Amino acid sequence: MSASSTQAARRTRISDAQRRSLRQWVQQREGRTRQVDAINWFEKEYKYRIRQSTVSESLSERYKYLDRPEAESAAASLSTFRQRQPQWPLLEQLLSQWHQGFEEGGGQISGDLLLQKAAEIWPQIPQYADQKPPEFSQGWLAKYKRRHNIRRQKAG
Repeated sequence: MSASSTQAARRTRISDAQRRSLRQWVQQREGRTRQVDAINWFEKEYKYRIRQSTVSESLSERYKYLDRPEAESAAASLSTFRQRQPQWPLLEQLLSQWHQGFEEGGGQISGDLLLQKAAEIWPQIPQYADQKPPEFSQGWLAKYKRRHNIRRQKAG
């Protein structure tokens, strides 16, 4: 397999800013735009090739929110990649508040401690009383950290 075919086989994520730019480019063109033209434009603009499925998804209703004027004012968040909303927002809000207070008090946080605290907080939330507690897995932790911009810190 050649290097170019290896690169073509690799999946590439694009940011919301790039999706918005692609959507605007298509909307500004007269008549119907072929997806291959959009792929070629994207490659010239961003120096890497995307798949037809990425173009199709980017132009779908799923990303229509990027067309709104307020999306441009949120340019900083557009440079990030799509983030899902938390399934349990109250839990994440309380865990985040606890986390901030813990660190402000000089505590060092670990993933295991976050998982333990999430499990402790869950039963204290009345809105979730009738729901089965989630599995606080490493995957859940990774997504929580991504949503709250928590990165590993070096000790010392």
